[in-house]
Amino acid sequence: MTVLELGVHMGHTTAVLAAIFRKVISVDILRTSLDVAAKHTAALPNVFLLSLDLMAADWRAFASNNVSVVVIDASHDYASVLSDARNSLHYLPHLRYLVFDDYGFDPVYRAVQELEDVGLLTNCQSLGTGWDRRVGRSEGRVCKADPQRRSLRWTLQRSFLNWRFHLYRLPLTLQHFGYMRFLPDGSLLSSQWRRGNWSFVMGEDRYLQLRIPRLGRGERVLLHFNERRKGFLMCRLSMQEAEWFGISEDLVQDPFKLANEGFHSY
Repeated sequence: MTVLELGVHMGHTTAVLAAIFRKVISVDILRTSLDVAAKHTAALPNVFLLSLDLMAADWRAFASNNVSVVVIDASHDYASVLSDARNSLHYLPHLRYLVFDDYGFDPVYRAVQELEDVGLLTNCQSLGTGWDRRVGRSEGRVCKADPQRRSLRWTLQRSFLNWRFHLYRLPLTLQHFGYMRFLPDGSLLSSQWRRGNWSFVMGEDRYLQLRIPRLGRGERVLLHFNERRKGFLMCRLSMQEAEWFGISEDLVQDPFKLANEGFHSY
């Protein structure tokens, strides 16, 4: 069996996984963490370390490795955990189990619960005792990937939900216009226009029809997602060209994360 480890830290968990699995693929964005992990696993021929930005990577590269288990222990913010889990479910056809570290952290807990609630994770079990006894959560959580996958298309169709998108007016400038968030109940929140509703355009799962009362006196708005649902173009139906561009918040932050890599505290 092959395990995909997302987030290596010092490589201690990597070494444990190497004793259990035939092949270990360990991924991290931080070169410093990978260098330390490489020293700890130098004598383990079944460990493969990769420097990769999981938010920007093409996950299809992992599909040919017959990954059965994914250990999610990279960035612990809600958006990153949700993205790592959704990408695992969507791109890894042989996936059987997902393991989440630091389940006691609120963002991790929230992301896992959301996936359980929609049925993408099943038969979940606790792992270990959590560090914060006040919340009564385990240290980790292991779940089976829904064998039917609810259709992988279903997963991708809804991968934009609960994300915060930065909105920009076109033609594009660096001055951002506001925020939008799409909720599972068909409503949307906007810093500029407050509230509205969304629905899929029939037969077109990359297109949404929006109704935002404060925008153009309630005129219908068409939104077109890119393939990964990380960005979109948006316009009122009366217009012939796109008026707004949206990009998910995690992609906006990625350049700053990369630029700050390698700085040390003094």
